[in-house]
Amino acid sequence: RALGDYYLACFANQALPGGVLGDAWRAQRHARSSGRRGAAWQAVILERASGQVLVGLFSLFALILMPTWRHALASFAISSIPQLVLALVILTVVSMIVVRLVLQRWPEAVASFREALKLAVLARKAWPWQLFSSLLIVASYALVFALAARAIGVVLPWDQLLLVAPPVLLAMLIPLSVAGWCRTW
Repeated sequence: RALGDYYLACFANQALPGGVLGDAWRAQRHARSSGRRGAAWQAVILERASGQVLVGLFSLFALILMPTWRHALASFAISSIPQLVLALVILTVVSMIVVRLVLQRWPEAVASFREALKLAVLARKAWPWQLFSSLLIVASYALVFALAARAIGVVLPWDQLLLVAPPVLLAMLIPLSVAGWCRTW
């Protein structure tokens, strides 16, 4: 049943706006069937976050390695350093306010989530499996991306196709789109 719910959530994430509604649906279905609402939501959040951390690290690695990304980022950064600094300051302040509010309002939920993180992701027996499964999933996404690019006639070398995939996947993780597709205004 868990595997079926996972694939149903993946389909919903691709078909519905936001990219996370399928995961929310999966957490709700699991909470209803198990009777443990907090644990169900924690499991889905931890599973989703562990993959996103890995995609973020691969994206950083790709941005460092691939000259095309370095040049594009350098030209963007040079022209918009003040906006970037302002955005980082605003993001930091908002994040600090949200964390403080969450810690004050739901201290037992935060403690419960911290314990779930230790057990499910950081435990000595858990983290190798979490890392392996996340690596496998991210690698399969990058390979599918590269194969799709080849199928439509992109002639970049395989290593470059695989380096293009992680930043694109990272952009798709932002839950303000339909399957990663945003309209440019």
